[in-house]
Amino acid sequence: MRDVWIDVGKQQEIPEIGECRCVKRNDLIEVLADALPPRTVRFGSQIVSVKVDKENSFPTLQLYGDKSIQAKVLIGCDGSRSTVADFLGLKSTKMFAILSVRGLTSYPNGHAFDCESTRMRREKISVGRAPITDKLVYWFVALPWTPSDERLTQDPEVIKRLASSKVSGFSSDVIEMIERAELDSVSLTRLRHRAPWDLPTDDIQEGDGDSGWRCNACNGSIPRTRWFSSSRRCRCPRQVLGTESKS
Repeated sequence: MRDVWIDVGKQQEIPEIGECRCVKRNDLIEVLADALPPRTVRFGSQIVSVKVDKENSFPTLQLYGDKSIQAKVLIGCDGSRSTVADFLGLKSTKMFAILSVRGLTSYPNGHAFDCESTRMRREKISVGRAPITDKLVYWFVALPWTPSDERLTQDPEVIKRLASSKVSGFSSDVIEMIERAELDSVSLTRLRHRAPWDLPTDDIQEGDGDSGWRCNACNGSIPRTRWFSSSRRCRCPRQVLGTESKS
């Protein structure tokens, strides 16, 4: 990883331990799903709420589309806006005064960037770049949040123009990277954080639930997928951990 301060003409290389890669979330999810038994992963099932069944004390997940899943064990890896964390009664996430524009840029003929994560800073704007392949690059633009940004736009064209206007003082390859971004990959969000030490001090709700300390979404699902995948390879009888019903 490399940090670059454009204002003062300084850069610093941060040594890495082991290997670090940038991957597309969809590709990661598909690889994880392929390692599990059929119908283990359900795509596009957003949780609306979690309630405890009064008869058996098991958590019931209410999904969009009037469907529900009753689970014997519920593990929350659903991000910073975690419905499972709300169910457990964890403290709310803390909002940073930072907005982040993120996106992907495709280079059909290949790009010339080094295979490393780079973070460039100029005044109060930060630009990050990490190649995924020799033809695809992930990037972000971090900028200060103001009260006028309370209602964030979700229009990718507007978001892209915002990012382009903030990188005008950066190098031409950064400007081009933003301008060539794939619209369906562009997003804008305000950064938030849940401190890991908030969990042990909380009076969490009793029940068959668990949530990652940082609500780290995909990160926490990887070791669990490895465990389930290894269980699949053994010749143990499979047990149904949940049942689905339509309300």
